[in-house]
Amino acid sequence: MESWTAPFGMAMINSRVVRRSVGLHREAAPADAAALYAGGFGYRERALVPTEEMAKKAARAATAPASKRRELVAKGRLPSPGEGPSKEQRENGWFNFTLRAEPADGGPPVVGTVSGGEPGYDETSKMVSEAAVLLATQRDALPGVAKAGFATPATAFGAALRERLHAEGIRFELQPESKL
Repeated sequence: MESWTAPFGMAMINSRVVRRSVGLHREAAPADAAALYAGGFGYRERALVPTEEMAKKAARAATAPASKRRELVAKGRLPSPGEGPSKEQRENGWFNFTLRAEPADGGPPVVGTVSGGEPGYDETSKMVSEAAVLLATQRDALPGVAKAGFATPATAFGAALRERLHAEGIRFELQPESKL
């Protein structure tokens, strides 16, 4: 993507959710769709940063011991647990993820984006609330893997959740390769 990258704080959690989703889709896929979830699947998540120095700084922060975080909280340089962004910060916050899938057969990459407002509080609460509404009002219409066991949002709610989030301003869009 011709940019410096750095560790992304949520990557450790997100990668496990993505891999679980792929595994569940692989199990649930009819034989003709199983190729979509064949072996060899890989997933990496990184933050794009504008400079090498910012990439190095983020990498150092990602590997810092917990004692360093506690020290920064005590000095007031990081928020304490329970402290969050102000209303103004939330109103001005946003996120934009670029997703790039490269087929194993060497075909052209597929590029998509997910974007919305302030992710830590506002958009997360939308995601949880809309999932709860689906469970309460459309449980029987949800994908089959949502009926039992441990599911991920993608396998439990599928397109229904994406459509509800889209209506709330969280966008999921395919992009032409030229936008990279």
